[in-house]
Amino acid sequence: MFPTPPLLLLSVLFPECDWSCNACKGPLRSDCLQCMEGYVLQDGVCTQGCSPGSYQDGDRCLGCDDHCVKCNSPGNCLECQPPYVTLQGQCVLECGRNYFLDASSKVCKSCSSDCAQCDGVGRCLVCRVQTFLMEGYCTPDCGHGYYADQKTRTCHVNHHTPVLHINGSLLVPIGGSASLLPSLLEVWDPDSPSERMVFQLVQGPNNGQLVLLTENEAEDNGGKTRRELSREDTFTWAQLKLGRVLFTHLKNKAR
Repeated sequence: MFPTPPLLLLSVLFPECDWSCNACKGPLRSDCLQCMEGYVLQDGVCTQGCSPGSYQDGDRCLGCDDHCVKCNSPGNCLECQPPYVTLQGQCVLECGRNYFLDASSKVCKSCSSDCAQCDGVGRCLVCRVQTFLMEGYCTPDCGHGYYADQKTRTCHVNHHTPVLHINGSLLVPIGGSASLLPSLLEVWDPDSPSERMVFQLVQGPNNGQLVLLTENEAEDNGGKTRRELSREDTFTWAQLKLGRVLFTHLKNKAR
């Protein structure tokens, strides 16, 4: 029989993890895979808190979006690296339309809903359609003493009183009707073009009625349903030019 060969015992020693790790892939402090309680893992290192530009997600630190130094989740930046500023959780170089930069917080804040461009609260620069800029705010009506510039969407002060001249007379058959002609009413306003003028009826005629045709009624030529204009009612220069403002004589009134 052959003699039994001697057994050779090998002892393999594995290096320990760094003291800060519960699990690791190597002995270095940056080789951690899992941290002890009270620590979070960032780039293989166990630390007591996440560094700037990262946020805590469970027991790990993850990086914020580009140019962000403080966040609490992706797409939700709270503070950006200069010269970037925060716009709805993103880092941008300019706030763009509908927003203005709050210099103290470096955050882009929204203009008012009717303002398309502003540089602060109550400091609108450009209004949206259907409104006009007036002293930093947007309004649908410029009001008394102002006129609306349709091109610039701004309200301007009336520095001069508009002038109205009546040229001649309007001949109407007894009980009949006739349109007021633009040549009959001569208007002039140094602050605004004549076509933007609005006429207001101060007192109705004593021998008839002023009536206004709507667009549909004017197309039908009918005047089946005419709206009588009374005191304080208005009509525009455009309606006057289209022949939609008529005088109707009442048979029982003076000629």
